[in-house]
Amino acid sequence: MLYHLSYLGFYFYSTIVFCISSTDLLKISKEFVMRWIFFIQKLNQVLVERGLAIESQSMLIAVSGGQDSACLFQAIRILCPFWKWNLAIVSCDHAWFDLKSKSCSQISQLAWCSRIKYYQSITPRRVIGEAKARSWRYESFARIGRAHNYSQIFTGHTASDRAETLLYTIFRGSSQGGLSSLSWQRKLAFGVFLSRPMLIITRSQSTMICKKENFCITLDPSNQRYEWHRGRIRRRILPYLRRYFNPKADQMLCQLAELAHAEACYLTALCKNLEFKFCLQNFVCLPVSLQRRLLFFYFKREKIRQTFFSIEMARFSFLS
Repeated sequence: MLYHLSYLGFYFYSTIVFCISSTDLLKISKEFVMRWIFFIQKLNQVLVERGLAIESQSMLIAVSGGQDSACLFQAIRILCPFWKWNLAIVSCDHAWFDLKSKSCSQISQLAWCSRIKYYQSITPRRVIGEAKARSWRYESFARIGRAHNYSQIFTGHTASDRAETLLYTIFRGSSQGGLSSLSWQRKLAFGVFLSRPMLIITRSQSTMICKKENFCITLDPSNQRYEWHRGRIRRRILPYLRRYFNPKADQMLCQLAELAHAEACYLTALCKNLEFKFCLQNFVCLPVSLQRRLLFFYFKREKIRQTFFSIEMARFSFLS
C-alpha cells in the first residue's frame, strides 16, 4: 500500500495545479507547492508505517472548521483515490457560540460540494468544560461510527496540540503514562478507532497551508479564551517558550511525548507479564519504576485512587 513517492508527487502536483486557477497559480511559489506535496507524501507514509488506515476502509473525518481539520480533509481527499476509502465528514456543535452553527453550515456545504456524506451531532443542552466537551465528542464519534459502519475516525490534532497536552499534564501532575495521552491512535468502541495523523506537523504549518491554498476556515472563539487552561498554554506559555527558549518548542515537546509513550508501552507490557509471577520477594528485587507501575495497575483494578503519595506509601510498606 506504500505507493512510490515519485509517482505520488507527480499525481499530487497535477491535482494541485488542476484545482487552482491560472491566476492564483502565479501567486503560489514553487517552494510552497513542493512543501504541500512533501506533507501529503509524509502523511501517506505515516498512515502506512503506523497502521492508521487500510485500503477500502470506511472513514469519518472530524472537521471543526478550523485550519487543522481543513488541512487534514484536503490532504485525505487527495489520497482517497489511491486508498479507495469511503469518506464522510462529521462535525459536532457544543452550543457554545452562535458562530459554531455557521461553521457547521459551511462544513455541510463543503461535504455537499465534495459529494461525500455529512453527519452532524448537536447537543440537546450546552456542554460546559473542555473535558466534558471532549468526552461528548468522542461518544458522538463512536455512536455514528457504530451506527453507519465507519471503523476509523481521523481528527486534526497536530504536534502543537500534543505539546499543549504534555504541558497541561505536567502542570496538573501526571505519571509517565499521562505524558503520552495524545497518542497516534486510541479505541473509541468495539471496531471503532480514532487516529491523529496530523501529529506530523505543527499548527503554524497547517495555518500556512490553509492561507496559501485559500481554504475556507472558521476560527473557534473558545481557543482564544484565557480562562481555560489550554487557552492560556496556547496563547501565553507556548509563545513564550518559542521566543525565549526554542523556536521549535512544539516539535521538541511532541518528541518527548512520543518517547514517553514508547517507554510507557514497554513498561506496561513488562508489568502484564510480571503480574502472573507476583510475589513479595520478586517485588523487592524489581526496579523502582516497575514497582510503581505494578502498584498503579493494582490500584486501578481494585478501584483505589492512584496518586503518587498512595503508591509510594504502599511501595515502602512492601519494602519495610
